[in-house]
Amino acid sequence: MTASCRRCLPLIFVFAAWSVSTGLGPVLRAENGVPPAPVKQPVKQEALRHTQANGWHIAESRNFRFHHHSQSNLVARLAVLCEDSRTAIRQRWLSAYGTANWSIKCDVFLYPTPTEYQQKTRFPADSWGFADLEIGEGKVWMRRLDLRSDNEARVFNVAVHELTHVILADRFAHKQIPRWADEGIALNSEPPARQKDMRGWLAAEIKQGRGFTLHQLLSMQQYPQNKHLGDLFYAQSGSLVEFLLSQNSDSEEGVLRFVEGAQQGLDKPLSGVTLTKLESEWKAWLMKSHAAGGVQLAADRP
Repeated sequence: MTASCRRCLPLIFVFAAWSVSTGLGPVLRAENGVPPAPVKQPVKQEALRHTQANGWHIAESRNFRFHHHSQSNLVARLAVLCEDSRTAIRQRWLSAYGTANWSIKCDVFLYPTPTEYQQKTRFPADSWGFADLEIGEGKVWMRRLDLRSDNEARVFNVAVHELTHVILADRFAHKQIPRWADEGIALNSEPPARQKDMRGWLAAEIKQGRGFTLHQLLSMQQYPQNKHLGDLFYAQSGSLVEFLLSQNSDSEEGVLRFVEGAQQGLDKPLSGVTLTKLESEWKAWLMKSHAAGGVQLAADRP
């Protein structure tokens, strides 16, 4: 943290780590035991500047600083993925902010073993990574990803999810983005097959009368500690974002305005709709989209 950052007293927050049992979302289990489809690995190259410091090999790209232990080949591919994903996610969700390089780069620490990951981060060895940010006075003062790198396919998936948190902080640098929106949008950045599996699991849970009310979901300040409730939180957050995207003609910007409206309070209609009516419409959409096997966004409708 810089001296100016200390003076402005930024908010400090850490996002949920990925569990080793991840099959559908950060804590949601795969019912069929099949791991998530890996993000397509890039084939082009990103210009990197290489140095060493404090026992780390360091490779710097335009917006990222990768700290690693002799994993140059992985870093070269991960640098392309991170730079390309940063551009794509910003263009999709923060188009008004442009794609200019960050003045404060995102540090990415790669740990080649679960043991080192746990020792250095104090996170469980069976988790896969997390994003760490400092925000305050409308600015992001620190960006950081900590990732296990002992499974190349998984580190690519985790990096995109966690990077989405980092990017969203640019819009929510005055007030921390709500947990449900942060995770829901990050889940929406994952492969469609993953989202489809999650939707099916959630639809079955909702049919059994399980799940949070939207008032509960939108009010959550912390992640549920109970495993099953954690599964529901992630699945429902991702599903709600999908639903909002399907309803908004201006799509992503409309969803972000909904999020900002919810931050102002839940005692009045959001986007002209009460929470009770919105919950009813969301549940109907979930069952219908699950039965149809897909989701149609507002921008795709005739």
